[in-house]
Amino acid sequence: MQLERLILIRHAHREVSDRSQDNGLSSKGKQQARLLHRFFNRRFSPSHSQDLVKADWVLYSSPKLRCVQTLEPWQEGSGLKVEVKEELDEQRPGEVGEDFIERVRDALNFLAAMSPSKNVILCSHGDWLPVAAHILTGCSVELKKGAWLELEPALDQWRLRWLVQKLYD
Repeated sequence: MQLERLILIRHAHREVSDRSQDNGLSSKGKQQARLLHRFFNRRFSPSHSQDLVKADWVLYSSPKLRCVQTLEPWQEGSGLKVEVKEELDEQRPGEVGEDFIERVRDALNFLAAMSPSKNVILCSHGDWLPVAAHILTGCSVELKKGAWLELEPALDQWRLRWLVQKLYD
């Protein structure tokens, strides 16, 4: 099955009391995650009264808690399961630039080939997502926490359809 839509989300605002920990979302981040979920349901659900159609969507996340928690509202509202993929993790200590780029490229190829759905929502990090966007579209883009971009296939590469840096106050 070929993907029709790929949505890349940078995790919402994280708890910053101890950056050495794999801490989750702050209260601001939890609000961002709820607003993202509400927006996507309004935009993509068959009717505004129900969640995304489970068969048409799949959720992938970095293993970091802040990414998983950013996608949790989809699990709670629709029963969609967040699939954690190690390949979506931020750049690891000692991972040199070309190795990191190759890992991002491999992850994108794998997800496109193996996705059981037409639409993918992927949550990752501020270093991973710009590399992915550049590989897919040739565009350079930086995403704020809780920001997202929507891509659609276009001939031999992907086309940037939406870039939203902020849905909230």
